[in-house]
Amino acid sequence: MSKSDKMNLGLVPKLRFPEFGAMSGWATVSLEDHVSKLGDGIHSTPEYDENGDYFFINGNNLNQTKIVLDSNTKRVNKATYEKYKKDLNTNTVLISINGTLGNTSFYNNEPIILGKSACYFNVSSTLNKFYIIYYLTTDTFLNYVHVTATGSTIKNLSLKAMRELQIPLPYLKEQEKIADCLSSLDDIISLEDKKHTSLKEHKKGLMQKLFPADGKTVPELRFKEFQNSPNWETKKLGDIGEFQKGIGLSKEELNKINGDIKAIPYTSIYTDFNETFTYNNIKHYTNTKNTKIIDKSSLLFASSSNMKENIGKVTAYLDIIPIAIGGDIIIFNSNSCHLVYLSYLLNSTLYRKKIRNISQGATIIHLYSSMLKSLILHLPSTAEQEKIAECLSSLDDLISAQAEKIGALKIHKKYLMQNLFPAISEVN
Repeated sequence: MSKSDKMNLGLVPKLRFPEFGAMSGWATVSLEDHVSKLGDGIHSTPEYDENGDYFFINGNNLNQTKIVLDSNTKRVNKATYEKYKKDLNTNTVLISINGTLGNTSFYNNEPIILGKSACYFNVSSTLNKFYIIYYLTTDTFLNYVHVTATGSTIKNLSLKAMRELQIPLPYLKEQEKIADCLSSLDDIISLEDKKHTSLKEHKKGLMQKLFPADGKTVPELRFKEFQNSPNWETKKLGDIGEFQKGIGLSKEELNKINGDIKAIPYTSIYTDFNETFTYNNIKHYTNTKNTKIIDKSSLLFASSSNMKENIGKVTAYLDIIPIAIGGDIIIFNSNSCHLVYLSYLLNSTLYRKKIRNISQGATIIHLYSSMLKSLILHLPSTAEQEKIAECLSSLDDLISAQAEKIGALKIHKKYLMQNLFPAISEVN
């Protein structure tokens, strides 16, 4: 901190590391007093060169601490780079200030020139770059952006606003400690995210092997106790059960607080459920009397979508507590097949493609029970169906537990962000 900073040491965070507890409060400083340069990129469009070795980036290329360069990033040649390059170095922090506001990144010697939506500043020796990049993700900063940004359709945060940004600043050692703490937590979250992704990829690969490929009568992977069992049967979906339809529920007839009965609009099949769900997973209620009620385990097909890749997603309701089923949902029941097995089968890559192919419509895609009746299914014995369903359900439990773990870590990070940085108004 500079001498002028030390005149205002009134900030104390709610959460402070013990080794700094006896130290004085933090200073309130302007960003411009702790950077050597602050500016933005060019306000014109450069001449592109698809064979150029340099990239033209804007705020949408900034992602936390990295600059994203891909096949869609425009390129320029060396002459254009030399004309528009900025004084960027390993102490440079980038932030988006036009359009999408608040994306951040470090500069890591990438061959780039900046557009007008990318602001850059080079931190001085009194400001830890990891500390400031974390501060730029706090609610305090985001509120400052909300209040200060101009423009109606396209928002803009001016360079003046960036220069005048007030930041709470402890001594460098405490900045480093805060940045190290949050960085370590981010590393853990990233690792757990990779585990979550790996589990989902494992499930996808397992589903391709546990169900027969197109044109085959047995799967690539079969449980040991069924390896000498007969080939799987093929039956039409309409031959193993019965179809019903839900009854339309308008937005006005739904709420997420309370009501006479829990209800499922077709959109919930896309957003709220995987292959299975229970009564406790349902988020909506309704009071309307004109509804379709089910009170047993059933398959539910989403029969309307504005995206063809989503049409016909299936989920299995596992409880017997009565619930209301909205319109654009096809209900299916079977006494001869394991419903959870059917849900996984019908959500496999092969069957998602089959269902898309029989759906109709251009702008709005529709699916009808008359189309589903003729869908040919691969069916092993009931015991093998149950084994496959148990296997995939167990894997889904692991995936859900991993997602909850990541969610808890993110909540913990949010708590730290709210308490390791004092708000400017919180003067001791």
